[in-house]
Amino acid sequence: MSQADPARQLAWRVLEAVDDDSQLLLDTVMRRIGADVSPRDRALARELVQGSTRWGLLYDAITGALLTRPHPPLALRRALRLACHQILGMDRIPDHAIGASTGSLLRWGGHERLVGVANAVLRRLLAARIVGKEPWERLPSEMLPTDPGLRYGLPALFVRQLQQAGMAPSAIDLARCSRCPPLATRSRPGVELEDHPAMLRREGAWTWWSDPQAAIHGPVAKGEAVVQDPAQWQALQLLGEVKGRRILDVCAAPGGKSLALSEAGAWVIAADSSQPRLAPLRKLLLGRPAAEPRPQPLVADGRQSALVAAFDIVLVDAPCSNSGVWGRRPEARHRYTPEALTSLTDIQASLLRSASALVRPGGRLLYATCSLTPDENEAQVAALSGWQVEVEHRSWPDDWQAGGYACLLSRVSAS
Repeated sequence: MSQADPARQLAWRVLEAVDDDSQLLLDTVMRRIGADVSPRDRALARELVQGSTRWGLLYDAITGALLTRPHPPLALRRALRLACHQILGMDRIPDHAIGASTGSLLRWGGHERLVGVANAVLRRLLAARIVGKEPWERLPSEMLPTDPGLRYGLPALFVRQLQQAGMAPSAIDLARCSRCPPLATRSRPGVELEDHPAMLRREGAWTWWSDPQAAIHGPVAKGEAVVQDPAQWQALQLLGEVKGRRILDVCAAPGGKSLALSEAGAWVIAADSSQPRLAPLRKLLLGRPAAEPRPQPLVADGRQSALVAAFDIVLVDAPCSNSGVWGRRPEARHRYTPEALTSLTDIQASLLRSASALVRPGGRLLYATCSLTPDENEAQVAALSGWQVEVEHRSWPDDWQAGGYACLLSRVSAS
């Protein structure tokens, strides 16, 4: 194979772009640079990118132990991640094609000198591979990292923080942090979706889909349903009845929670810091009758809002590490560093303080994240002076939903 095939070229380009800018989202980059690639090649590239990113920390640990020199070049790590996923995470790629395509990809990228090293590592992996379902089950235990986080493709720091907080996640819990649950949609009130072969499960207003595109181009495009994870809905259930309530959602993008609250009869201002971030919500509202309850989009920074304390409820769905949704956003785990966490927790604390000042006397404050560690959750709530916990809820990722945290607070009585 003298020329890298289009699917692997696209996968390489996407991973290279994310390596250059860690804030980019994989799907965003894929849409931007993959438009000229055939649907078949684009599908393979997406599988390679998602898998090599989801399990990249595990693959780095495995291949790093087989290399003679520490700190391998980024291009070699990228090529080995892609190859590892074909060996340990996929079943349909022939062994000879994995080695040949990896060499071609490195040559195409201008890294001829790394081909021999990559081939030596891949030969050892292929020789050691055993039967198993998950990547960590396909090699002998002595070839796997001993760190419980890395074994499941998770940052070691993340697991240490959970352990230090007295939380002892099981192997099953850790594995679920890397699995991607099927796409879930919530039907609009009064709407009954037509049966579709891609529906995996239906429960009340919720439908889970084996093919996300069937949902997005079907009921979502028709305005019959919205994409929403059940964990997000569970956070809103802490509020109870909201009909007639004045609610401010200070971190509203992409708008799912604001929309759900307005459908329940609340008067909602959906605020976020930039116009582009509110674009998905505005798009959702376009096809809806003007007479229907709808959130009012507002460009405003939740930390510097000119709004007054007139809201029955203020919702802070704060920016976070996304550790509860790493299955769906695998690239986010690679941003989980002490520096990034310090920045995030500072933003969360600032948002909570500012939002608490916008709650009217007798009102309540709802804080939510899609993260799992106490530093971003319980610790933030405990540090907010003058407020007390009414009820809180934590969900761990499982086969059907992502994980997250939510806490409903009220002011401490002056007496």
